[in-house]
Amino acid sequence: AAAAAGAASVAVGAGLAWLGSEARPTAADCESSRESRGSSSGDNAEEFTELSNWSGTHTVRTRHFYQPESVEEVERIVRECHAAGRKLRPLGSGLSPNGLGLSEEGVISLGLLDGIVEVDRARAQVTVRAGTLIADLGRALRPHGLTLQTYASVRDQQVGGYTQVSAHGSGLEATPVDAQVVRLKLVTPGRGTLVLTPADGAAFELAKVGLGALGVVVEVTLQCVPAHRLLERSFVATHDEIRRLHRTWLTSSLHLKYLWLPYTPHAVVFLYEKVSPDFVLRSHIRLNDKHVLHPLRTLLRTLLRERREQREQEPQQHGKGQQQQQQ
Repeated sequence: AAAAAGAASVAVGAGLAWLGSEARPTAADCESSRESRGSSSGDNAEEFTELSNWSGTHTVRTRHFYQPESVEEVERIVRECHAAGRKLRPLGSGLSPNGLGLSEEGVISLGLLDGIVEVDRARAQVTVRAGTLIADLGRALRPHGLTLQTYASVRDQQVGGYTQVSAHGSGLEATPVDAQVVRLKLVTPGRGTLVLTPADGAAFELAKVGLGALGVVVEVTLQCVPAHRLLERSFVATHDEIRRLHRTWLTSSLHLKYLWLPYTPHAVVFLYEKVSPDFVLRSHIRLNDKHVLHPLRTLLRTLLRERREQREQEPQQHGKGQQQQQQ
């Protein structure tokens, strides 16, 4: 709809920048969907593409927007921008609440550069292109009996952004993602395409969490772990309960996370423990949405009741205040 109206307004999310759930656009489609500004004759027209991060907190109109489908295309784009002295920012899924991946001069999205390159079962490693979604990577690893060591709360990140910001999990044994990178391919403006491993020392350590500032990551090799099953327990707790039980939960669970309920003294607690492949949940209750949402519904009713009582008391307090002023 935006392209038909002559504007390119692109929401970044679910892996790359495009609107709707139809087929993903090619680089040519993105080029043709840019908006032109200037005189009606086209003289001195300036083209730009409007981009927004996933949460909509940052928006930018960039003059040059690229969606390459191969490493060779990335290399060409980086060379051209370097020769022109033009800034270029790599963009993942845009899930970060900041505007780090956005630039008015140029943005390169790796969403079309996706797919598995190789799965090495013997080393439990996977080599993957930077635009691959974490959700897709997890599904691709399953037939090989492998999984990633760390997942964030959502799985819509691209591998490039997921590693470059060193996404983290939760738990005493859950390392940040950069600790799981064993090799990466980086397209740089000054030194061409580099393949970095631990043998490269500080350059490798810096590039693993480069935030897109050292070049464009196009390929990553990650250390995986054997696939396993997790049992999740979730419930609502008060902040006082969390302070008292945090250490116990942290040491007794493989993963632990909290989701604070804004404007309340409560949070949802998630505890995860590893269970055997033949584990069966011994429960006579078949959980459905009603059971899962019951704690949140109960909390909402409590908050609404407290708010109603507070409002009922406000007129009384206001009347007492007026009496005191008159006296």
